[in-house]
Amino acid sequence: SYHSPQSVYPPGASPFPPPPAPPAQAGAQAQSAAAAPGHAPGASEQQQQRDDDFRSVVRQHMSLTEKYEALMEKHRLLQEHASDVDWKLQQLRQEHTAQVDRNHHLMKVVSHLEGQLAETSQQLEAARR
Repeated sequence: SYHSPQSVYPPGASPFPPPPAPPAQAGAQAQSAAAAPGHAPGASEQQQQRDDDFRSVVRQHMSLTEKYEALMEKHRLLQEHASDVDWKLQQLRQEHTAQVDRNHHLMKVVSHLEGQLAETSQQLEAARR
């Protein structure tokens, strides 16, 4: 059976695990390395690159989450539509069965009337002679 994302995840919750937070120590180390003379040049640029990469991953995560939620909504709407189509198909099958039954009954009536007509025609023919 179908479970909507709302039934699995509370409102506002993401189906994806939260992104890992950047380590606080790394930031402090980079700042102290940048401030301390004689340390490796480019440490703050490396930290900036890591921060930029992390922000990029978070943006991608948010974008994918939005796409996932949009797809789940489309899925829900398609499920509703499929349910409506199933119901309509069931109605049409019932109507078709009823029509077939009526047609079968009418064919019996026509067959009976044809028999009576043939019998009456024979009687008329006999009466003329």
